[in-house]
Amino acid sequence: MFWKKSSKEITVTTGKELNEAVKRKESSIIVQGKLAEKMKWMAKLSASKIAFLIGALAVCTTGTVATAGIAVGPSAVAFSASAMAAGIEGSTIAAIATLVFTCGVSIAIIIAVLKGYNVEIKNGDLLLTLK
Repeated sequence: MFWKKSSKEITVTTGKELNEAVKRKESSIIVQGKLAEKMKWMAKLSASKIAFLIGALAVCTTGTVATAGIAVGPSAVAFSASAMAAGIEGSTIAAIATLVFTCGVSIAIIIAVLKGYNVEIKNGDLLLTLK
């Protein structure tokens, strides 16, 4: 197995492990290491920014050429422009790209985390709990 599992929590350190845990709808996921560092921006998002990102990422992945799990094309450019207009910082957009390209976390998993999990920083790790 790729992760340690206690009776209530599962710990992940890679994008693949996170993808699998979210797909199984684990109730409590602790994200550690470099992956946690690259996901900490999620804990700082307001409810309105989360709602915007879910919609924008969903639109971004439809009607375009998909490469390695991320959409490439006019809607990706539109996502960046509309995200900036909605007050989503460039660092958040860069963090999403980093998760997809370097950590192997798909946009679908980012949407699932934003939509279905409460995200908080706990003892330097990222704690995801089902809503």
